[in-house]
Amino acid sequence: MKNFVSSVQSFFKMETATGIVLIASVAIAMLVVNTGLYTMYSHLSHSEFTLKLLGIDLEKDFHFFVNDGLMVAFFFLISLEVKREFVSGELSNPRNVILPAAAALGGLIVPIAIYHFFNFGTETKNGWAIAAATDIAIAFGLLALAGKNTPTSLKVFLMTLAIFDDVMVIGIIAFFFTESLNYNYLIASVVCSLVLWYMNKKNVENFAPFAIIGFVLWYCVYMSGIHATIAGIVLGMFIPMSPRKIYDNEGKAHERRSMLESLEHTLHETVSFFILPIFAFVNAGVAISAQDISGLTSNVSLGIILGLIVGKQFGVFTTVFILVKTKVAPMPQGANWLQMYGIAALCGVGFTMGLFIGGISFDDPTVQYKLPILVGSAISGVIGISVMKYSLRNK
Repeated sequence: MKNFVSSVQSFFKMETATGIVLIASVAIAMLVVNTGLYTMYSHLSHSEFTLKLLGIDLEKDFHFFVNDGLMVAFFFLISLEVKREFVSGELSNPRNVILPAAAALGGLIVPIAIYHFFNFGTETKNGWAIAAATDIAIAFGLLALAGKNTPTSLKVFLMTLAIFDDVMVIGIIAFFFTESLNYNYLIASVVCSLVLWYMNKKNVENFAPFAIIGFVLWYCVYMSGIHATIAGIVLGMFIPMSPRKIYDNEGKAHERRSMLESLEHTLHETVSFFILPIFAFVNAGVAISAQDISGLTSNVSLGIILGLIVGKQFGVFTTVFILVKTKVAPMPQGANWLQMYGIAALCGVGFTMGLFIGGISFDDPTVQYKLPILVGSAISGVIGISVMKYSLRNK
């Protein structure tokens, strides 16, 4: 447990910086789009690039290569973290899983219900999952701004909740945002997955074969009709976690950290300070006009904003309250109800994944979903920081 707490504290410092960088990326994108630089921004997003590798020839715009290419690394990293936690981490103990898992589910169901209330049976019903996701990086960054005395147990709770939230959202993307399937490429994807499984079973210590098969898997998944980022999840599941052996000059074997741990360590900074900021910059460019502001009262906007603000708070906090009061699960050590409410509010910061899901939810480019996500996330963040600061004022 001590090792886990220590790793959470290190993770928290990393995510704090990531949150700040992401917020800066959003601010820069908003500034660029709402000034004379909009043309340059639009040109960058729609610039065409050609990928030629391993016999694959794919021509797409920069926006595609960010959302369907670079973001694969983000989902790959999530998959590595989830696998590690379930195999040997905090989530390997069922007792530590109940409260954050249930809270994540509650925080998923209520926002979806709120969105359906406003959009059920309409052409915009496909946006139901936008408010379901929590942006762990920004949430941690904002939590850090609340003060240094936040109980570590709450940080562990938020991180674990976010992991389950990510898993559920990934499941949503895989099962609900796949329109038509090309079964030839789907079969090829299964074959690639079986090869990865076999290499994992044999504990292949060289990452190169995994990278090659992973790239082919990415292309096959994309061509099959399933969202390409799912390939990152599958690849992460089959990365070996057994400690690797190295031999000294005398032929004695020594253990070093596993491929999974090495990749997790290597990728964290790249994803946090390069990929996610680029994703945020490319996707957060919202031109704000009087019409956009008036559009915040549309059914889509109300479903997203209220889903993030009301849905997340009610879903997470109520679930925790019921489970703790019925003694199904214990309250995080050293935490009080006001602090738990602050955490529930921070779960309403759904920026990165919200934008990602919004981008694959609507075919109509006129549907406004970015500004509502920014508004709902900003209000949730302000509420969360304010509540946490107030609860920690005497510490």
